[in-house]
Amino acid sequence: MIMILIAMLLVQLDGSAAYLAFSDDGDTLIAVGNDVTLWDTETQEPQTFSYMDAVFYTRKGDLRITGDTDGVITAWDDSDVPTNSVETELAGDFVPTYAAGDGVVAAGGCLQPEPDGSCAVGLVQVYDVETLELAYELSGPLELITGIAIDGDRLAIVTRDGALWVWDTATLEVLNQSDAGQTEITDVAFYQQEVIASLCTAADENGCVESEITFRGIENGETTRTLTVPGAVNSFDRAGEQLAAASDDGMLRVFDVAGGSVLYETAFAADVVRFAPDGVRIAAASDEAIVIWEPGAE
Repeated sequence: MIMILIAMLLVQLDGSAAYLAFSDDGDTLIAVGNDVTLWDTETQEPQTFSYMDAVFYTRKGDLRITGDTDGVITAWDDSDVPTNSVETELAGDFVPTYAAGDGVVAAGGCLQPEPDGSCAVGLVQVYDVETLELAYELSGPLELITGIAIDGDRLAIVTRDGALWVWDTATLEVLNQSDAGQTEITDVAFYQQEVIASLCTAADENGCVESEITFRGIENGETTRTLTVPGAVNSFDRAGEQLAAASDDGMLRVFDVAGGSVLYETAFAADVVRFAPDGVRIAAASDEAIVIWEPGAE
């Protein structure tokens, strides 16, 4: 049964948001577009901020963590005063991608860019979230890293040209790797004993119109099944059980990962979509607005 999503409008934006993120407790939403704005998701009130170059945000207790366009990770207190920062090795022509795990924050991108705009060596640096000290780093002959997923002692990355690597973070050994497919993988997540990757398989002048979700064994990298969905997959929930896809027909859909069925859908032309940590609420941004939905709410 398809249920229509009920939306709560948070704010009108002058332009689209290129990045959305929730704090770990789900109480704060950050949107990065022409400006960086924070909202309290309960009161819908904007909060004071100082993160003008941020493209990543998370919160651990009283500590706020941001990652910016120059590869700098900064810790802030509740008064928005910076308390610590670290400059990763990812400053340059490419904006890093970030992810938060249990007690860590990771930054990924390109360590060795080439004159033609490609990347010869991709790099992920993982920092302790409390001290911002480097915990470990992983690199390889990879194109630009565009997505990171961390699940306990496993870390997965995807690249601009469609490669997928999975590491054991305890031993720093590569568990499996797949060759580049010349198609950008747009998101990655862990689901039980599989790693899930989404890539756009058909596009028009408006963007992605069809995506393929592949499920691969973590240990052997073999594809166990595939799932085709309309639109671009913008976000997996943390448990890897649901995925949200926005398509150029103006629909936003939520799919069940296990069976591939549509759980919810609504008419909203989203450019960016993000699950809240609770796996229930979904934030979506268009050219005109940011909304938060609770699927199935009446």
